[in-house]
Amino acid sequence: MHSTMQSTIFSTSSGTKVIATAITAAWRQYLPDFYIPPMQDDETIQATDDATSTSSSSSQSKGLHSSFDYHIVQRLATFLKDLAVMGIDKCTSRCLILCPHLFERYFDETFPVTTDARHFTPMPTSFTAIARIMKQEYDKQKWSSIAAWNPNCSASVPYPLFKLKDILATCADVYEKKGKCCRNRPVVPTTGHPARRLLKRVGQILSLLCRLLPPGQFHIANTAAFRRLVDTGMADAQSHFPSGSTYRWAMWTGDISNMFDEINHAEILTAVTWAINSVGGWSGKRIVDRFSVARFGKGARIGVDYTDGEMVMITTSQLFDICKFDLMHSYVNVRNQYYKRGLGAPMGGMLSAFYAILCAAGGSSWHSNLGLQSSPSPVWYVATWTMCSWQ
Repeated sequence: MHSTMQSTIFSTSSGTKVIATAITAAWRQYLPDFYIPPMQDDETIQATDDATSTSSSSSQSKGLHSSFDYHIVQRLATFLKDLAVMGIDKCTSRCLILCPHLFERYFDETFPVTTDARHFTPMPTSFTAIARIMKQEYDKQKWSSIAAWNPNCSASVPYPLFKLKDILATCADVYEKKGKCCRNRPVVPTTGHPARRLLKRVGQILSLLCRLLPPGQFHIANTAAFRRLVDTGMADAQSHFPSGSTYRWAMWTGDISNMFDEINHAEILTAVTWAINSVGGWSGKRIVDRFSVARFGKGARIGVDYTDGEMVMITTSQLFDICKFDLMHSYVNVRNQYYKRGLGAPMGGMLSAFYAILCAAGGSSWHSNLGLQSSPSPVWYVATWTMCSWQ
């Protein structure tokens, strides 16, 4: 619901009392009583001004008095502290407020760590012990020359991120279309990852590999690239059919459900290896055995960069080993119990989107299992695909 949260209403009409009453009634459907500021009509405002001030400044202050003072804000904070307040997917201007028991139910459905042994394995140790083991491998591989270890590390605390379109629609409508209601994204943030800086730099290289995919591949980096593909399809159709002939377009769209969660780790590493071995041909270079990544900011390039102190070198073997390290050490903290992920890449992981792109691009048998390799003109974007052809 959208309403301007002000304590006064101004109108030249005589119906301001009716307007104030209507707005208050609407707010009462969604807010606790103490959160609703009193609505004042023109007559009340004028009477208050006449009684409290005779100076000309009183008219200038009209409408600026707010009921959201310190006490109201404090009561609102008290009201919200026992509720689940969270963001909404693709909607930064609103917050979702949930009953804690309802949130817990959806959380357990999204992250069934105690019943899904295929994805999650309980860890008997503390995260301090887990981080110690990770640090030993980090030091053994001498990755500190690429990026510093994060000493203030912590395990990721996952959360379900609900979709706005499912919130606005009724549960019956969503269930009829999708087979379930209140769908959400299983987000696993990596802000506290022990190797966050290292993975961030490796992500620059994987991003470069995705951008270098040959034109025949599915990946579309932006809207302009999609428009160019559509224009190419239109030109092909016009050259295929004689001038004045009639033809029609057919389009298929689809979505790969749970793509991130279901990609096998071996398939991901196969796709990364495929990209490393293929990048030389994609870029027109004979041998590619290392990359240079910007030490500050973003950016990566093939080969060695001799700019003093500006770039960090990462070899192809290091790239593979770091991706393997990332997949082997993916942990979540659920109610202070730690679980290791055994399948898939976490949604929210710094490398997960690149893993999905490379797997779907044909770098593993996972791609062929989709059964779409013979379809006309596939257009992919991570987990959503569209195919068009003329007939």
